[in-house]
Amino acid sequence: MKKLSLLSTLLMVLLLAGCGKDPGKYLSEAQKLIETKKYKDAIKVYETMIAEMPESDSLVVAYYNLGNLYRMPEVAETSKEKLKAVEYYRIVFDKFPKSEYAPVSLFNSGFIYGNELNDVKNATENYNLLIKNFPDHELTAIAKQDMEILGKSPEEILNEKLKEQEKKQGEKPASKEFVHP
Repeated sequence: MKKLSLLSTLLMVLLLAGCGKDPGKYLSEAQKLIETKKYKDAIKVYETMIAEMPESDSLVVAYYNLGNLYRMPEVAETSKEKLKAVEYYRIVFDKFPKSEYAPVSLFNSGFIYGNELNDVKNATENYNLLIKNFPDHELTAIAKQDMEILGKSPEEILNEKLKEQEKKQGEKPASKEFVHP
């Protein structure tokens, strides 16, 4: 198995060596690897591209896709990998704040923190950056909704919704709350 992995890595390096400094070739090679479910090899291609072309505007795609890869269950086996995804998403916003990927990256960062890592503080920080910098983006409304339920249990969310519904209907709040068995 080690020989196969070593051979795969060697082949990838040789392919990239022939790529020159054309970002499109790196992006194309990584995409082919993703399509064949060779996620870790695709990560290596993106990381090589970043190392060899640190000033390229095409890096926004590499950073964004690295965030997506480190977020995948096949790659993100621990919270450390999910934090790596957030790191790459934040690089997208920090280095390329005007790109189409910036608002999605902030949303993904907030979502990972809030819904996958249970870190309300950092989720709120990322969502607030999204709201401030991209107030008209479609994900801003979703971020606002998510911030209302961050850190709450499903029972708490359901009870709040039931109380809101009762208020809208003009009824007295029910004394009986939903409780998970």
